[in-house]
Amino acid sequence: MGDAINTTGAEIPCFLAADNKTLYFASDGHPGYGEKDIFVTQRLDDTWQNCGQPVNLGPRINSSGTENYFTLDPKGEYAYVIKWGKDKEGFSDLFRIKINQHILD
Repeated sequence: MGDAINTTGAEIPCFLAADNKTLYFASDGHPGYGEKDIFVTQRLDDTWQNCGQPVNLGPRINSSGTENYFTLDPKGEYAYVIKWGKDKEGFSDLFRIKINQHILD
């Protein structure tokens, strides 16, 4: 997917939105708020070799910890994300977040 997305860090589970051009992924190789953050990019043509610069989804989605497995519901109204190690036992929790379009733009 090229150097705009791939880093020397880890890029892990990705989610392709219903528009077939918007890709969400977690990375620890792009600047962020924590260990791994969720980013969004869009392909700029019909290939996956030409994508826009990844954009961090910000502190409403990301924390000082690790976020992974971002998905959207079919209508794009809610995001689901796993935040690792947030509870007192160190386990991960699943969050449902109401999405305003400007968060994803």
